Amino acid sequence: MTAYSYSDNVYLKNGHAYKNVTIIDTLGQYVLIQFGNLNQSIPISDIETVLKLPLIPGTKPIFMEETHYKPETSTYYPNMKFLPMVFLASAVAWNSLATASDTQNSIDAINSTKAPNTQIDNSQLERTKSRNEIVGYVSIVAACATLVLCFSDAQIEVSQNQITMRVSLK
Repeated sequence: MTAYSYSDNVYLKNGHAYKNVTIIDTLGQYVLIQFGNLNQSIPISDIETVLKLPLIPGTKPIFMEETHYKPETSTYYPNMKFLPMVFLASAVAWNSLATASDTQNSIDAINSTKAPNTQIDNSQLERTKSRNEIVGYVSIVAACATLVLCFSDAQIEVSQNQITMRVSLK
C-alpha cells in the first residue's frame, strides 16, 4: 500500500507564498515552517490561508512573490484508490440481495405447492435468505462509506489564534 505525503502551501496576506513546505509547529503568534533545510517563523497575522496538498515526488519548496492567493480547487483525490472497492461492495450487495429474493421466491413456491395439513421445514431457506439480506445491506453501507472517503478533501486554515483543518466533500 502506498503512503501519500502532503506538503503545505502557505499564502501570505501580502501576496507572497511558500509552496511545498512543511509546517513544523505553531509557537504563540508564529507558525514555524521548514523551507528546504531552513526553518522560518511567520507571524500568524501575516497568513491568509494554508492548504495541505498531496506532494508530487521531486517537488522542491519554493517562495513566490505576488501570487495573490485565489482559492484553489483540488482535482487530485488521494483516496480515489478505494473506488474499485465501491464497485466490489456494490456487486456483492446486488448479488446477495438478488439471492435473498430468489430464496424468498423458492420459499413461496414450496409453500404454495404443499398439500393441505402438511408441514415443510423451510428454516434452512429462511436462514440463508436472512444471511444474504444482512450481507447485502452491510455491503451497501460499505459502498456508500467508501464512496464518501474517495471524494473527501482536506483544507487547513490559519487564523490569528488557531489552525483549523476542514474535511469536505468536493
